[in-house]
Amino acid sequence: ITPDPSVRKLPMKLTLVPERPADGLYELHVYSSNVFKATILCQKAILLLGRDPSTDYTDPHGSVSRLHSALIFSQRSVYLADLESTSGTLLNGKTRLTPKTPVKLNYGDYFTQGQQSHKQYKLAAPKKASKKDLAEALKGPQSDAVKKKKK
Repeated sequence: ITPDPSVRKLPMKLTLVPERPADGLYELHVYSSNVFKATILCQKAILLLGRDPSTDYTDPHGSVSRLHSALIFSQRSVYLADLESTSGTLLNGKTRLTPKTPVKLNYGDYFTQGQQSHKQYKLAAPKKASKKDLAEALKGPQSDAVKKKKK
């Protein structure tokens, strides 16, 4: 088994075992001032977010750290971890994450990075996916690409 290269970039030890999610199971919707901006298809075991161009989704805002946060996919669940960012990661508008402590997310949860309360990342099920589609996706082929698409 070849290890996922994104695991090596994570600056923390994990008690979770990262696994690539089935294709089409998770999307991360990006909003700015409550206006939809982009969809990130989550197809890696670990999705890195930050200011550094080497991250999976780059945010150039000055309050966002180079490696700010990570989405970790494990055992058919999604976890969010702050990577010791300078300005923090806020979950659902009220909970500041403890650095390097993954928190389990549910569909509909959202988070902000740094001092950008206007820019939100929201975990969502694909719009066209039914419960049956989501169940089938768990059995489907896997990919390690992250695709960005704009509506």
